[in-house]
Amino acid sequence: MFKYQNRTVYRQKDGKWANRLNDAPYPSTLHATHKEAIAMAKRMLINSGGGELKVDMPGADAALMAHDRAAAPPANEESHALR
Repeated sequence: MFKYQNRTVYRQKDGKWANRLNDAPYPSTLHATHKEAIAMAKRMLINSGGGELKVDMPGADAALMAHDRAAAPPANEESHALR
């Protein structure tokens, strides 16, 4: 069975934004802004076949955390979304 590669974007104590695969012990990438981290996480999700992206915002109520889903395009269609 295929397992989606779900990811989380969060702010580290040093102020950098981390993009981490949920099962990984450390971030895949670090970024200066949350926009950069989210863009990279979405790209990685699409390249891995899809999954869920959770964005933890500092000081935000748990109910207000952002969630997004990214899916890879069907194999027989060409995607122009990342060009």
